[in-house]
Amino acid sequence: MGNPKRDPRMRIVSVSYMALIDKNKLNNKISKKDLLFNVSVLEDEKEIFVTLDNGEERIRFKIKKTLKEKT
Repeated sequence: MGNPKRDPRMRIVSVSYMALIDKNKLNNKISKKDLLFNVSVLEDEKEIFVTLDNGEERIRFKIKKTLKEKT
């Protein structure tokens, strides 16, 4: 992700935000309606595969990577 030469046309700057929460410290603030999922991400050259799993249900989806030419 941080390789300056990953796009041969120009240097690309990426910004990413992530929050890691210890759900054990939130027990008194979690509603019975709230769902907390473990997140798993795998990536190849063409797609990003994401799995959300809370032990009862699993949600899987993939995101197709595309490179759009600058006009």
